[in-house]
Amino acid sequence: MTKALEGIRVLLHGRFWAGPIIGTQLGDFGAEVIRFEDPEVMDFIRDSPPFIKKGDKKIGLYYAYKDRNSKSMSLNLRKEGGKKAFKDLAKISDIIIDNHAPGVMDNWGLGYETMKEINPRLIWVAVSTYGQSGPYSAEPGYDILAQGASGLMDINGFPDGPPLRMPVGMADTLGGLCGVKGTLIALFHRERTGQGQMVDVSLFESATYPLQYAILQWTSLQEKYTRMGNKWGWGAYGPFKAKDGWLIIATALDRQWYKLCEVMGKPELAKDPKFATVEGRSYYKHGEEADNIIREWLKTRTVKETVGLLKKNRIPSAPVNDIPALVEDPQYNSRKNMFEVDYPGIGKLKIPGPVPHLSATPGALETPAPQLGEHNDYIYRELLGYNDEKIGELEREGVIVSKQAYL
Repeated sequence: MTKALEGIRVLLHGRFWAGPIIGTQLGDFGAEVIRFEDPEVMDFIRDSPPFIKKGDKKIGLYYAYKDRNSKSMSLNLRKEGGKKAFKDLAKISDIIIDNHAPGVMDNWGLGYETMKEINPRLIWVAVSTYGQSGPYSAEPGYDILAQGASGLMDINGFPDGPPLRMPVGMADTLGGLCGVKGTLIALFHRERTGQGQMVDVSLFESATYPLQYAILQWTSLQEKYTRMGNKWGWGAYGPFKAKDGWLIIATALDRQWYKLCEVMGKPELAKDPKFATVEGRSYYKHGEEADNIIREWLKTRTVKETVGLLKKNRIPSAPVNDIPALVEDPQYNSRKNMFEVDYPGIGKLKIPGPVPHLSATPGALETPAPQLGEHNDYIYRELLGYNDEKIGELEREGVIVSKQAYL
């Protein structure tokens, strides 16, 4: 089966998360992703816990996830031989993902303006905290800074609590998704015009993307969107506690609320003027009272029986899964969201697979995250045509190191 991105070569340098997420997704759908690492300063994520260990072998689980479906080469860009090898690779690559701070590659004489002279079809994906321009662009940064500066943390949490960081790399992930979108748009443009371009990805701006309604609320109405915990405008729409856990009930429509009243054995509430409309069930009016009725009903009920009953009556509902429950969830598993990948010396690991699902060109997990420099021979000899003498020179210079064991 032909893969959607087969024949596209990606050169990736990324020591953390956002840039590598772009490479991961492109690789899942068939692109040849070549990761290069400075042999003196390896990818931080390689040696980040949690680890899985077998004997003297270990691998960081974050690294195992984000660097599947890729090849690894060692390449020191501070050395002249490394700069020459990078330029040689740029000539035969389609995409370069640059996860350095703005200006770093320019200082080495390897920035986009230089590279596009070598390969005008090159798509350069620059991933940074604040973007390539603006007063903050030169500042170092991480996901948590983008979450804070974007306003994302300020609206997350409960009204009487502090701003809350999303407990995952949300700005990194959103930046990676925006980076993939920009890369594919640039590829489409290149197919029509033959011309490459820069894709400027800012984690800060990516983290503002889900906040557009909150920004508009302020610019249009001068109303500040504030923390509201688990509430969302109106009652009977959120997480509720049963006797053995939590579930979601989401009656966005009046008819769903009417049906819930019937299921709870309180059909008269559907005709009660206080609750008959979404406006009446808003938290400005009687939303909390509606929630309390549901809470009382759930005190003697289990999550499983309640979700089953609600689904039978077409009332939107779901359990609040923890991660073990998610991994066993029949919906999650029926769509083949987990792949087994064999890691040498470690064994098979179950790893979340690519999304979305494509009917003609689906993604797949085919190769494990590589050892450092595992594909040096393929890249330096086969792709670049370097001979033994040239490779020996690069090894002596410190541009290349031999293949390393898993960390």
